[in-house]
Amino acid sequence: HNLANAATPGYKRRRVLLRDAYADDSADGMSPSGTGCRIALLDLDFAQGIILPTGRELDVAIEGPGLFVVTHEPTSRICYTRRGVWRLTRDRKLALALDDEDYLLDPEIRIPEAATAIHIAPDGLLQATLPGYDEPRELGRIRLARPSVAEWLTVESNGLWSS
Repeated sequence: HNLANAATPGYKRRRVLLRDAYADDSADGMSPSGTGCRIALLDLDFAQGIILPTGRELDVAIEGPGLFVVTHEPTSRICYTRRGVWRLTRDRKLALALDDEDYLLDPEIRIPEAATAIHIAPDGLLQATLPGYDEPRELGRIRLARPSVAEWLTVESNGLWSS
């Protein structure tokens, strides 16, 4: 999967950690010693990847640890991602830019139709200029989750994980 997903935004490679398989590893305890190896752990490598500018005002990257939290519509399933390629839904909610499904940013941020000069600060503060205001207005803040044990995450598709 690591090579096939090398171009997927937010993809993190997986490492397989192996351990020796011994007789007491089998259900019946009858396997001979030294029968090979078993998977001890599937580890996600959250090392910093290369950050490339896209020129799109809604795209962001995470520097350092953390994951975006998104909610799959319509199942309400919570997922995590480092993929920071965002778009607006018909309801003008911030969602991952995936072709086939909506994964809404959690907590939800809605950008009004009349908003201009949208800006996302390094701390996640999302602001835009709105009619009738001289200064940019705060529309929400993109927050990051920091799961304590990354190996508890199940790898989904498109650079998504679930717990």
